[in-house]
Amino acid sequence: MKAALGGANASQELMLDSLPDDTQEVYEVKGKLLNLIEAQNRAAKRAFDGDALTIGRFNKDLILRATRERKKKVVETPQV
Repeated sequence: MKAALGGANASQELMLDSLPDDTQEVYEVKGKLLNLIEAQNRAAKRAFDGDALTIGRFNKDLILRATRERKKKVVETPQV
């Protein structure tokens, strides 16, 4: 099991290394942003303990939901 996971991790790392530098940079920035959002979510849970409405405003699921909805609204451009 450990060897299989190690092999999967190695192949994922190789795929990441083959991406263009700009794409790798975007992924890195997105990862940092996600970490900040999760930290803010944890802080809100501590700061507003018992106030579900306020805590809900910091929920990262709202951001994820908005992203999914935007992806569905892809408009096709006509071929010229």
